[in-house]
Amino acid sequence: MRYRFRKNYRKGKVTEEVVATRYRLLRYELEPTGRGSDFYVTKRDILGNIIDSGYIEVKAGDSRLSELQQDTKKRKG
Repeated sequence: MRYRFRKNYRKGKVTEEVVATRYRLLRYELEPTGRGSDFYVTKRDILGNIIDSGYIEVKAGDSRLSELQQDTKKRKG
């Protein structure tokens, strides 16, 4: 059981890093949220105006949202 947990944990962390890297390459700013989602991303134009933003929850494989993540999704979209 512990082996599977560690394997899934590592898989999740690697997936989060891949997604974070892709957003950074697209010139998004990332802030880790810690609860209910993984990141808050913001994209700005040349003048510093926000042109896109939102919460990102990264899931690997067939993992499901926790209750807190489901509540966050309902509240913030």
